[in-house]
Amino acid sequence: MLKDLQRAILRALAADDPAQALGRTAAALSEDDRGHLACVGPDGLRITARLVRKQRIERICRGGDDFSAWLQADPEAFLTAYRAYEPAVPATRYFPSDEAQAFRKFLAARGGPGPASPPRGNAPA
Repeated sequence: MLKDLQRAILRALAADDPAQALGRTAAALSEDDRGHLACVGPDGLRITARLVRKQRIERICRGGDDFSAWLQADPEAFLTAYRAYEPAVPATRYFPSDEAQAFRKFLAARGGPGPASPPRGNAPA
């Protein structure tokens, strides 16, 4: 079924090794779906995964200035949070505000680090 194939590909694109991940899930797919995967090369899958990752990060940063500032200020912390988000939340959002909102909800649900809050107390009124 097309939905099963799409889910398998989306999960593979979020994996550290997309080709290996797709190979593991291929056995659960129908024979027709496995046939469609026969033309998918591991290098093309890796490049696609990088492009999807890049676009999702760009959508997050464009959808929330605080995320853009966080990535600039502490790229390691941002990418650590993103690496947890990527496989947990499917890449189904198109608009930057939607992707940023999903990332914000993910961070809040795990109680993990997020973008730094603006300083309080001495801010000009």
